[in-house]
Amino acid sequence: MADAVNSVNEGIRTAREAGVPFIISHTGGGPTVMPKSSGPILEAVFEGLQEGLKLAVDFYGYDAFLTLMAAPVFDLPMETLNQLMESQISDMEIPLTVLIDGQVYMEAGQRFSSIEQFQHIRQKVKSNEIPDPGLIGHLYKPSKLNFWMSCPLLWLKMTVRCR
Repeated sequence: MADAVNSVNEGIRTAREAGVPFIISHTGGGPTVMPKSSGPILEAVFEGLQEGLKLAVDFYGYDAFLTLMAAPVFDLPMETLNQLMESQISDMEIPLTVLIDGQVYMEAGQRFSSIEQFQHIRQKVKSNEIPDPGLIGHLYKPSKLNFWMSCPLLWLKMTVRCR
């Protein structure tokens, strides 16, 4: 959380010092998916706008993401990721059927039932024993999307764009 907030504050500081506009893109996705960072980020943007800076925000408006199981982010302990992203292993889905030793281990569309199940497949992927089936993370809960969709900054920007 601190890294996302610090990055936004650094961007706003740079915009202020250089006298240039600053756009924060994909807010609400990536590391800012964490509700703990949303408030401080929006507060910093609102303060900058009140100061007269030209700032804009867009957000990641999807309810899921797609990535590879071999993605380095999963090198972190799953418990840490779950805490940071306010998720659980059952929020993760396999988009392609996984075969291990010629047997179906997980069907496409199935969600993980345990961290051990996830780690077993990931180990097989990282050792090139099986192709990477990808991973769909259903992390963006309706309350989070509603929070970002109701943000006046976003509506102002969308309205200006549509004209």
